Amino acid sequence: RGSFNTTSFSHYDFFEFAVKGYVKMRLDKEVISMKKEDMERLSQALMGGAVVSIVFAAIGYLGTDIWLASTQWLLVAAVLALFGVYAKLS
Repeated sequence: RGSFNTTSFSHYDFFEFAVKGYVKMRLDKEVISMKKEDMERLSQALMGGAVVSIVFAAIGYLGTDIWLASTQWLLVAAVLALFGVYAKLS
């Protein structure tokens, strides 16, 4: 029945194999079903999140941190903007 060796295949390996397979299956379905309008909307949402993060950073700079420090909000804004540009280009 094939070369499946149960002695060298631990529970952790099985879990990792199952999760990777499920994630790949979900990503294949989701990436294929993304339309140009959806990518445009995703890009706008990510850029909007970047702007909101910059506003939170400015509020934190004035003295009242909102959940994260100002520098952390700037990092969040940079990551969101980066993914927003990537979504816009793809």
